[in-house]
Amino acid sequence: MGNRLSGYEPTGGGEAIGLAQLCEEAMRFPATDPHWPDQLISHKLRSWILQWQAEASRRCTVAGGKYPHLCRFANHLHEAIGDSLRIIAVDRDINASIRSLKTRSHKHRGRWFAATDTDCERVQTSLIEHRDRFIELHPNVPVFASISWT
Repeated sequence: MGNRLSGYEPTGGGEAIGLAQLCEEAMRFPATDPHWPDQLISHKLRSWILQWQAEASRRCTVAGGKYPHLCRFANHLHEAIGDSLRIIAVDRDINASIRSLKTRSHKHRGRWFAATDTDCERVQTSLIEHRDRFIELHPNVPVFASISWT
């Protein structure tokens, strides 16, 4: 998932710093639509992916990426790497996910990664809708696991 991982909680989050920065530049939280053009998002994601694939190859491991925005950028990922795209979908109750984001936002009021309760609901709903729509419209893209998370 990268060699420099970070997150918004003291325990981390397992997100690659470079991927998080790319995603936030393209679509700053709590936005639900990117402000970068589609072609630029696909190009930047492809560049990031190629970099991590090369490093993973050198280390004899696999490359992957994890960041919530990737649900919104599924079409961009597919455009960037085509049939080599693989999805691991986290199946978490939407209400639990919204509560978690609200809790994070309340703890970190005034920080850029905090949002109103309404924004938390809008963002989480949008991400899941984009992910599920992509999976439904692309049955040939493998979804290797659906991990239940409470």
